[in-house]
Amino acid sequence: MNPIKTKSDLSFKKLSSKELKLVTGGNLADDFNNIRERFDAEMRKMEEEMSRFPVNLQNGIHNILDTIIPHKH
Repeated sequence: MNPIKTKSDLSFKKLSSKELKLVTGGNLADDFNNIRERFDAEMRKMEEEMSRFPVNLQNGIHNILDTIIPHKH
């Protein structure tokens, strides 16, 4: 097994699973799960923002129109 000396060695060399465990300290599955959990959390935030967007847009348009053409209450 050739030792991996620099980060660039990692990007140009196909690593066996044994080498990957050496490079990552054996925590590859944990690292992947952490990345996936962060990704899922970010996706949930985006979905919440996207679900609020139409309401916010409609309220914004309504407020702009009220300043241009005030309603008589």
